[in-house]
Amino acid sequence: MSLFILFPSFSFGQSPTVNHWFMGNGIHLDFNGGALNVDTLSQLFCYEGTFTMSDDSGDMLFVSMGLPDTYIYSNVYDANLNIMPNGDSLFASSSAIQASISVKVPGSTNQYYLFNNSSQENQYLEGITYSIIDMSLNNGLGDVDVLNKNILLPQDPETSNSEAMTIARHCNGVDYWLITEKVICDDFPYDCYPNNSFQIYSITASGVAYESEYQGSGWCCGQMKFNPLGNKMYYGNILYDFDNETGQFSNPIDLNEAINTQTSLGMASFSQSGAKLYIKEVWGDLFQFDLTLQDFQNSPISILLNWPTAWSKPNGPMQLAPNGKIYLAWNDAQYVTPWKFLGVINEPESIGASCDIELDAIPVPGYSNQVLQSIPSFVESDLSIDGVVSGCTTSVSDLQENLLVIYPNPVIDIIHINGIDKHELVGISIVDNLGRLHFENIDKPSLGTNVSELKSGYYIVQLRLVSGQIITRSIIKY
Repeated sequence: MSLFILFPSFSFGQSPTVNHWFMGNGIHLDFNGGALNVDTLSQLFCYEGTFTMSDDSGDMLFVSMGLPDTYIYSNVYDANLNIMPNGDSLFASSSAIQASISVKVPGSTNQYYLFNNSSQENQYLEGITYSIIDMSLNNGLGDVDVLNKNILLPQDPETSNSEAMTIARHCNGVDYWLITEKVICDDFPYDCYPNNSFQIYSITASGVAYESEYQGSGWCCGQMKFNPLGNKMYYGNILYDFDNETGQFSNPIDLNEAINTQTSLGMASFSQSGAKLYIKEVWGDLFQFDLTLQDFQNSPISILLNWPTAWSKPNGPMQLAPNGKIYLAWNDAQYVTPWKFLGVINEPESIGASCDIELDAIPVPGYSNQVLQSIPSFVESDLSIDGVVSGCTTSVSDLQENLLVIYPNPVIDIIHINGIDKHELVGISIVDNLGRLHFENIDKPSLGTNVSELKSGYYIVQLRLVSGQIITRSIIKY
């Protein structure tokens, strides 16, 4: 019999802070309320990385977006899309694939760290900087603290940081880890190149501090992505284990050996459960890895992309969304025949072609009908179903071995249970937050349960095992 571990009751689930996406081609995606609302009237424009922060109710707070006429500066816009006081001339390149990312200052209710990144186009000159946004100022619309603006991260003065940047929650549920990639310069500040050396910073109530460095391997460039549990990170063809208590990397696994591509598998996203990893050659094919398999690195599944025959295989970043889908900002031949749609992987937890990829899911009438690569980056644990374990009471290895996930979440009709054998399940009950029973199956419980008759709301699923153990998971029913 397999052993399962209950997540502590204070673990973090999916956060409404990721519910607004402003992309730099006139697109605004709003995931509040369940159904995706697409607005194409935004006037904000940026070639690549952007960021949008919402509050705990899902209301939009601010947008960071690089300026298209320079590879150096960016602006921060408030909820009304006006530039915040002191929100101009921040260092975030419009051509950095992961240009900006933000987290609340640990222990604060109103202040946010906004981390900004430079790009290859300007020789990574500005490195990674941070500014503090105080949402208690400017009548609640926010103000950039002029004394904490464009603060350079501690680093070797003869180096810089690449376009790759990501954040994972610390397992205490309060602090964070910021991961960047070091850039080496033969003739500073010129002739600079990434070297897969990760610089690891802690983000705590005491500030942002350099902690250590880890020499990775593989190719450079592309998206640096954590899984939603914050215990695995993908970058440059390599999957790493990450201890979100100590901030240490280990166990690098090369995902390129079975694919044998000569280019970087640069664009990436994990599914909401973390069981599937999608990676894409920068100008090539899309692959799925099932991380539940013992030999997953040697079992990639190629996902067929049925592009028009006149098209090559486009570039573009990916991002997991609150609805459990993965959106793709295709960008190819934009100077000749731009592709006018956002793509989407509708069922990322499904195997192979059943993941249901649409190349033309959302029309893009923005700047010259181009999608561009301006998809936002988020702290992936804010998109998790059950979140990162708080309290550091369960080891990373235990958590990986004993992962149990209910998906999709939120759900419309059928929930699926992943990480348990059907013979171990003897009963399923669903109760509301007052403990009232709304569904029960103790005769023939299955790993797929129809909940379409439930009213919209928050529920707790109770799974009874042969061992007598009861495991609970929360779901949201649309």
